[in-house]
Amino acid sequence: MKTLSDLKKDAKSGRMTAELVLRYGDTNIPELQRGKRRVINSNTVSITMLTNNGKESSLPLPFASLVEYDENKLTIYAPGLRELNEEEAKAMEEWKTITATKEYQKQAQTDAYTDGSSTYYQERAFFSNRGLLYLMGCHSENGLHYESRENKVRDKAVKGEIQLQYNIYMN
Repeated sequence: MKTLSDLKKDAKSGRMTAELVLRYGDTNIPELQRGKRRVINSNTVSITMLTNNGKESSLPLPFASLVEYDENKLTIYAPGLRELNEEEAKAMEEWKTITATKEYQKQAQTDAYTDGSSTYYQERAFFSNRGLLYLMGCHSENGLHYESRENKVRDKAVKGEIQLQYNIYMN
């Protein structure tokens, strides 16, 4: 397995060609992205290819942990879901206890009736003071985001589903 740095170096060499073979779980590739495309450049956040009509197209590169690259394939993953760790679970339990109090319930109702936001800022301060602001579910921090429906954390360090996969050819 090669590194993201190797990918960028190979992309700058001008010898690389890429063919999109899987796009969000589907092998039906849009016409503009079909066929082998010449890779012409790279920078810190993307590689640049030529489309079939000769225009430049940028392929954003996410966190290195979500990219797999070898001589034959380039695979880009979505961030995956993981269970809450001990610290996160403890903070969520503590917050749940706070939201169950009569005082909090009364203030939340007042906020709803008056378009207030004191409970929002209370929650924000609670999670921010613990360095877990992403557990609010409306912020991402360092590649982490809380998914409330699943009660899990979307984490850049965990490979999720394949977003894009390319066959790689070196000339």
